[in-house]
Amino acid sequence: MNLYYNGTDITGNVDMRSAKYTDRAGTTADSIDLVFNDPEGQWSVWNPQPDKDTLRLWHEGVDSGVMSIDRPMARKGVFELGAVSIPQEARGGAFQVWEDIRFIELLKDFAERWGLKLKTYDLPDFCYQRVHHNGEPALSWLASRCMLESCILKVIDDALVVVHVPAMEAKEATAEIALNDHPGWNYESMSHLLCAGVRVVNGKIIGEFQTPDNCIGPILVENRIPALSFGEAQRFAKGIARAANARAHRLTIPIALSEQYAAGQIVNVSAWGAMLNGRWFIAECVHSFIDEKTTLALRRPLEGY
Repeated sequence: MNLYYNGTDITGNVDMRSAKYTDRAGTTADSIDLVFNDPEGQWSVWNPQPDKDTLRLWHEGVDSGVMSIDRPMARKGVFELGAVSIPQEARGGAFQVWEDIRFIELLKDFAERWGLKLKTYDLPDFCYQRVHHNGEPALSWLASRCMLESCILKVIDDALVVVHVPAMEAKEATAEIALNDHPGWNYESMSHLLCAGVRVVNGKIIGEFQTPDNCIGPILVENRIPALSFGEAQRFAKGIARAANARAHRLTIPIALSEQYAAGQIVNVSAWGAMLNGRWFIAECVHSFIDEKTTLALRRPLEGY
């Protein structure tokens, strides 16, 4: 494993107790979490600066990309560093209005102001009559806009990556996982998070989406979503329903450290019961390099959303 601090490989100069890279399929930023043995207080001399200094982990094909330090922490004999893949420029808020702008043009606008390349995959390119950025932190606001269109975004190195989730979930499985080979797996069903549909209401504009799988739960009513047409209200209702119901089933599988898996992949799971058999979407991979473990957090792909 190699640890890069401000672009310099410092692996041989530190005593790492723990080194974790968390790769996520959108919603929450990727992150690095490091713990060092530091009995002589060497890191206080290095004095890492949040949002200025950077970290990067690399191990046999698993590359975290460059991330900004945001959490220096210390206690007796130990120093900890956390980093996230969010550029400082993306954290500020703004008030701005766009008119007659396409979805991809909106994304390109933000990517350029943050100094990032825009990479899109299977993206629908809707045209908006009007879009209003209401002062929220920019990356959070843009992530919410992507969620309404059933998309996810993440920052990787110097790129803003935006993917249409239904297209990603429709891809063929890239690996097979037998639960019998991984006795530490854990399954959770969180039915209280389910909804039977969503209704978006903006004045006289009303759009509704009912889940095709007859989910239990209420019809959620959203009256703070700025839909300006019936088509937008319907799409936004679908995106909100997808985001809610994607959280309902979670399967966690600890495996040996592996570069084979990444967030956003589809895998086939074979299990002792039919309930867990079939296709799963990798929502998160936690690569723990010192412990030589990878923990996969999976959810069910959604069909008909």
